[in-house]
Amino acid sequence: MSIQLAASLVNRKSFNYASAMNRTCLLVRWIAPMCVALLLAPAATAQNTNGIPQTPQRIMPLKDIRVGMTGYGMTVFHGSKITPFPFEVMSVEADFSPRRPVIWVRCKGEQMLLTGPVSGMSGSPMYLWPKGAEKKLGKNGLLVGAFAYGYSMGKDSFAGVQPIELMRNVGKRAHNPPEGDAPTKGNLPWQRPGQQLRHLISTAEQMNVPSGDLWRAKALAEILDPDNEFDPRSEKAKPNNTVRAPHAKFGEIKPMLLPFNVGSRDMARLLEPVLEPMGFMPMRVPNGTMAGKPPAGIDAEKIRFAPGSVITLPLAYGDMDLSASGTVTDVLPDGTVLAFGHAMFGQGPVKLPVATGFVHFIQPSIMSSFKMSGSNKIAGTLVRDENSAVVAIPGGEFHTSPVKVSVKFPNAPLQKYNYKVAHHAQFTPMLVGQVAAMSINAIRELPIESTLKYRGTLVFEGGRKYTFSRITPGGNPFGLFFALSPTISGMVNNSFKETKLVSAEIHIDVEMGIQSASLIATRMEDTEAAPGGTIAVNLKYREYRKKPFERRIKLKLPDNLPDGNYSIALTNASGYNNYLTRFRPHRTRTEDVDDIIESSQALANVRDDALYAVLQLPKRGLAIGRTELPQLPDSRAVLIASPTRSGSSVFSEHWEQIIPMGFVPSGSVTLNIAVRKDLKK
Repeated sequence: MSIQLAASLVNRKSFNYASAMNRTCLLVRWIAPMCVALLLAPAATAQNTNGIPQTPQRIMPLKDIRVGMTGYGMTVFHGSKITPFPFEVMSVEADFSPRRPVIWVRCKGEQMLLTGPVSGMSGSPMYLWPKGAEKKLGKNGLLVGAFAYGYSMGKDSFAGVQPIELMRNVGKRAHNPPEGDAPTKGNLPWQRPGQQLRHLISTAEQMNVPSGDLWRAKALAEILDPDNEFDPRSEKAKPNNTVRAPHAKFGEIKPMLLPFNVGSRDMARLLEPVLEPMGFMPMRVPNGTMAGKPPAGIDAEKIRFAPGSVITLPLAYGDMDLSASGTVTDVLPDGTVLAFGHAMFGQGPVKLPVATGFVHFIQPSIMSSFKMSGSNKIAGTLVRDENSAVVAIPGGEFHTSPVKVSVKFPNAPLQKYNYKVAHHAQFTPMLVGQVAAMSINAIRELPIESTLKYRGTLVFEGGRKYTFSRITPGGNPFGLFFALSPTISGMVNNSFKETKLVSAEIHIDVEMGIQSASLIATRMEDTEAAPGGTIAVNLKYREYRKKPFERRIKLKLPDNLPDGNYSIALTNASGYNNYLTRFRPHRTRTEDVDDIIESSQALANVRDDALYAVLQLPKRGLAIGRTELPQLPDSRAVLIASPTRSGSSVFSEHWEQIIPMGFVPSGSVTLNIAVRKDLKK
């Protein structure tokens, strides 16, 4: 329309210069703003990969904040709608931690006065109205920081706000990391390989998990951490035998924990002492609650990261959603997302998936209110984790491992589940065991009088494989958890090389009846035998709720056994491993990840449903590292294994016989026999 108007001025037959100049000036004054608007329009309306305008949020510097100023925060209380809530500045603490300030606020409004600080609100952006601005809730504010800290068991809604300047500095380091930047152990309570595993074992023992489900995990923990500087029996490390409520100590201030679904009550009891120090609040959900898909009315495709929106860490997803949730504080022009306002576990560089999310509801609590949240759609990668913020970027690269689980109940169709588990040295071992154990109860609870039989394969980088076949009588899913987690922990979190899990495949059979029996009596038919001879032994067992029965076994002695008195131990799987460790301690030495997988496989190869006969022989052998040197004379072995040499050790030769039983035996007995050559016929 402006071009047509200009043409009409030029083509007029009666051209008046003065009049034309006046009209031209008016035309320029009218067109110029339109041109400027057209030039600026792309910058104002351009969208980043998350669909958020690229115009950065204006901030209020910390130096301008004063006590008594008012403003509003933005968060999701229900669904995906971002809702404002009012607050007032109570104080600004310059040195909340070394050279790190915090803004203390009192949150107002009916919702916040009801719930107090809410786990899951971490990262909610907080805005203050500048002088002269219209104080309209949810509008006209300047960003000052993120809702980050809360008091436990308080009667009012006070919170600590992380200044936005510190958070944006973390964002800069995500794109320009310091030289030599590498992940650290952060604020985790365990610093050595095997310590997290010991922590889980300690909790499981207090939960009375059967020792038959734990002995392999204990043996591997000794291999991973032979010095055992972390003693789970100490008061400092000893977890409670019930689920502790986060923020349970009155008056204690902490970063708001991230709600994290863990499944059953028992699983929460097991994982809570490990997860809480990592910044997670274990959430118990009913058995059978497998997926966290949004309810009807929430369009996952339309939800984008925005200040105040839900951000989740889907650590395991697929047929189940195991995710932690927090809140987005800021979205920078390039799509970089700042969230939480505090560390998750402060590792610095990290690679984990992030997703958009939603809130089912907020559960008020006098201890710690929390958001019941779920994941929508993966939208990027968490790349930075520091004390002031976590940082995510659109796209990015993170590693996940496919986990396939199949479950078969009697007279029921086979159920198959598929998951992807995020790679992380601390998370992956727990997550794989967790999704496998939770899959068992997806359809129904385990019968009390049942036996679990499971088998599977774990594949690690470099083509390393671990196969297992286990039996757990008594309907206890923790046996499966500890069949998987220790080996994965040993491979991804060791002193040699972090080795990623490539895939996992697990099959579980649920059979009726408790397939175990206790040894109650033993009778030997002979107490003397010739070398190579046979000894018959009658064993009396009692099964659960059944009459005692007898089993007759025959033990064939070694052909070259010298004359003398001997003791033969009849024991179960864990007892057999104890003898092996005592006779051949060199097998527990590890010098690389291949030794770890070999040790794990050796433990897995010990059958649960067998009885082991073990006899220590008078002959000794020599091992260099883990390698045994056969046929070496005792005198030469002692000479080579002198105190001046390292890496060599003398071990005891032994004879063993494996007797399949068809059930899991418990109890052990020692048989005393005399061996004489003159008894040969």
